[in-house]
Amino acid sequence: MAVVLEDYEGHSVVDCGFPPYKDGAMVDYVKTTFGAEANSFCVKGYSSSGTGTSVCLSNGTWSQTDLVCTARSHSTWQRVAKTTASTTPILQRFKLNAQISAACKPKLRVKADFKLSTKVMDLHSNDVQSLWKIWGQSVRGLSKSSWDSFEIFPKREFELFLSDAQNTHLSVDDDGNARKNRYDGDFVWFVKDDQCVSTSSANDIGSVLTSLFEGEIDPNFDTYEVDDSNSTVYGQVTGHMSQDSQPSFTIPCYWFVKKQGTSGKVDIIRWSVAGGFLNAEPRSVTMPWCPDTCWHHAFDTRASSSNKHKHIRHLTNGVQHGHNIMVKVGNVIVKAREVVLHDGHVTVSIKEFWVPSDKNAFSSGSRQAWIMASTTGRDVQCIHVPESAVVEDVTEGGKPSIWFLDSRQWEKVFTIDGTGAVLSGSMSDLLNKVNEGRSLRVGVLHTNGMYKALEVDAVDVSSTGHIAGDIIHNVDLVLGPGNDFHFTDTCGVVSSIITTEGSYKTYRYNIGSAGKHSIVNDVAKIDWFIEM
Repeated sequence: MAVVLEDYEGHSVVDCGFPPYKDGAMVDYVKTTFGAEANSFCVKGYSSSGTGTSVCLSNGTWSQTDLVCTARSHSTWQRVAKTTASTTPILQRFKLNAQISAACKPKLRVKADFKLSTKVMDLHSNDVQSLWKIWGQSVRGLSKSSWDSFEIFPKREFELFLSDAQNTHLSVDDDGNARKNRYDGDFVWFVKDDQCVSTSSANDIGSVLTSLFEGEIDPNFDTYEVDDSNSTVYGQVTGHMSQDSQPSFTIPCYWFVKKQGTSGKVDIIRWSVAGGFLNAEPRSVTMPWCPDTCWHHAFDTRASSSNKHKHIRHLTNGVQHGHNIMVKVGNVIVKAREVVLHDGHVTVSIKEFWVPSDKNAFSSGSRQAWIMASTTGRDVQCIHVPESAVVEDVTEGGKPSIWFLDSRQWEKVFTIDGTGAVLSGSMSDLLNKVNEGRSLRVGVLHTNGMYKALEVDAVDVSSTGHIAGDIIHNVDLVLGPGNDFHFTDTCGVVSSIITTEGSYKTYRYNIGSAGKHSIVNDVAKIDWFIEM
């Protein structure tokens, strides 16, 4: 239906509203009334075909365009090896070994088939020991048995996979009490064939800064920080669980966090899971830089007011097509852990990072930090003592932020409503792609119109073929007065499990104290996206 407005002389004017957005395209326009033109063009990372000019028609709609934006690079997961308890083909082992040992290491994923369950999970760290022993450690999760029984203190769990088909499962509670179990299984090893990531490294600061300020992060690090003088870039890897040289998990357990700079300086900190600094170790090693070019500049909070809404709509459209966001807030650059679309703005929370007390090296005074940022220009940082609920500082500010959008190709494969009823797509298609090792994201539309996008860290496949996506350890955002998001008073964290049956469970907690389970009931639909 056409929207009819009145101009300043009282004449009726047809208004077409915002022009439609296409995946991979930005739309430029001045007016939205009858006769106005909107020009769509493909952004960095996409090739174009067709034309993108659209006109506001007298019936209040925009004319169709034949513009198609196609992602230039694809990042697929390639099956490299299958290891069983009996054997691993020698050529497969050599192929996996060669890729792990490369200067620009690819991401690894393992599909593990046990007697009672199947898991597909990213590996947080991996390496080769003595040529033959290839190992990888999964990211942190919450114990499935703890979720099913809704324990007050669910245990955190990790998997350590060895290429001779041995798996060590580590379960740790907040007091640092740990338990190890060994299993045999059949493991399929996937390596990310990422055409977006350079296969050769650079380490001069000029090249690194140029890449970083264009959103070309190195995927081998979790977070990045540029010093005040723009002379050094620090990459940080957070959340390793302790390993010895076998490799195997050690007990008692500790976190292993590495900060590496383009200056060649490396700092490693070990912090007890039960709380308390253990030690820090300085090293010196060349920092490779392997830029990921599949990001494009989408928004800058310093942009003119006339352009802001166009760029925010581009961000919103990208998130609804499965893409993730990366943001530079002050000196910190990192991918979003959670993206929330609400009230015409985008809010993100980013992965925790560790703040050295003297800015140069880890020490007993180092702290964990969370940041949330919004396209409104707000940012909030919370700093707390590691492995505790002690919050030392919460600072709200307006640091300039630059926003980047993923340029990879994502496909919405499956959509269900809050009861699990299928709205579109195919469950079997989703399951097939998960079993191929593909990356998975979910988008949840709530009944109040809020849309939340999350990256799935690990996948459990049930015996009936349903999928449970494990979303690990995000900062807990709450909607406050004025439709602004805030941290909870204690800067707590939240983990979630979302299933293809429509179940959405959350666990909100502070490290070292009891948490609260809840079932999210205000779900309108759940979108499941697969990276193509």
